[in-house]
Amino acid sequence: MGLPSLINVCFSLKNLKDVISYISLQTVERAMKITSIFLIIYVVLHSIELPVF
Repeated sequence: MGLPSLINVCFSLKNLKDVISYISLQTVERAMKITSIFLIIYVVLHSIELPVF
């Protein structure tokens, strides 16, 4: 393997890491939104006092 291809591999690895961290950040934000929505629904159902949970 020559030096240019090694540099390309390093750059692609760095880009891959950036993409993975971006995707995981998006996933965490989405999970937090879903969790907060479920918490709101849970609190609302409890305030109405329906025998659901």
